[in-house]
Amino acid sequence: GPSTPCPPTPSTPPTPSPSCCHPRLSLHRPALEDLLLGSEANLTCTLTGLRDASGATFTWSPSSGKSAVQGPPERDLCGCYSVSSVLPGCAEPWNHGETFTCTAAYPESKTPLTATLSKSGGSRPCSGLCSVSWFAKHIPSLPPPSQSWAPVLMPSTEGN
Repeated sequence: GPSTPCPPTPSTPPTPSPSCCHPRLSLHRPALEDLLLGSEANLTCTLTGLRDASGATFTWSPSSGKSAVQGPPERDLCGCYSVSSVLPGCAEPWNHGETFTCTAAYPESKTPLTATLSKSGGSRPCSGLCSVSWFAKHIPSLPPPSQSWAPVLMPSTEGN
């Protein structure tokens, strides 16, 4: 049947077989130059590893009143399909730190996949762990409290 897993053969590359497809959803942030130029910044949501790309649907939140454009399915080297959805005109909410969510539903799974992305957060697909990955990403970048930091924190002590 189509659900048989690939035989574990780590030594040789796997034979191209659609049954090896593992659907994954990824959300790509707008191009920096588009944001800087203030032109139409797009978010791209890509569903890869499909056995069959027909019937895949994408839902965006928020959609900002725009209609997302779904591209034609593309076949990869493994014989699996990928399909993308592009949400145009999201520069303003993106720059305001809005969090975008892309949900992809497809016939071979009863559970849709969801990916979340915001300007401040990471671009990894996540379910409920976005804030955790955000903290993990940003906390280490804080400078350690040191003597040189003190005047910046307490300007009121100057000139006393």
